[in-house]
Amino acid sequence: MLSPVPHPVASRRGRRRQFPEKGDSAMETTDYDTLPPLVMRRLEAAVGYLELDLPEEAWRELEGIDEVHATHPIIMLGRVDIRMRQARWEDAVGLAEALCQLETTEPGAYISRSFCLHCLGRTLEAREKLLESPSLMEEVPTFHYNLACYECKLGNLEAARSRLAKAISLYDGFEEFAETDPDLKELQPELAALAHSAKKGKKKAKKG
Repeated sequence: MLSPVPHPVASRRGRRRQFPEKGDSAMETTDYDTLPPLVMRRLEAAVGYLELDLPEEAWRELEGIDEVHATHPIIMLGRVDIRMRQARWEDAVGLAEALCQLETTEPGAYISRSFCLHCLGRTLEAREKLLESPSLMEEVPTFHYNLACYECKLGNLEAARSRLAKAISLYDGFEEFAETDPDLKELQPELAALAHSAKKGKKKAKKG
């Protein structure tokens, strides 16, 4: 299963992505103008450290942000990213849950929360939480891809097929990810046909 979408700052600043584009349009709602230059510099430094696999240094950068801005959704999402990189799933779930309670428009908050729950072996809860996400998530490819993984692991193959087809229709690069994803093992024999159908449906929708 895929990790959450890249941190919005990494995408915005043109840094190397962990994964291909999978929901940047939804991330564009982020209001960066509310963050002063000093805070942005710390946040960008934290993202840079994380890309260098230096999570402790990244955490220290975010710890240096004043209390007023420490609860900004982008800062909170950065903390989630760091704890996930450290595989501190319980800590990451708590941070992600707090961010989701703010009803943020950041897709990464909802995807991260469920991803961590899945890593903790709480896949049913991961699915239910992700399904409770705001309607904006319907246009985020990773939302559907990760749901496909959860449904597949839970034995709901028909639901998994539907979600995977939707994910591929939104971003066809997910076909390649699915080929080797252990969470989608049961669907891999029929992946080519499923992807073909999804892409064909996408073309028809465009013509319509």
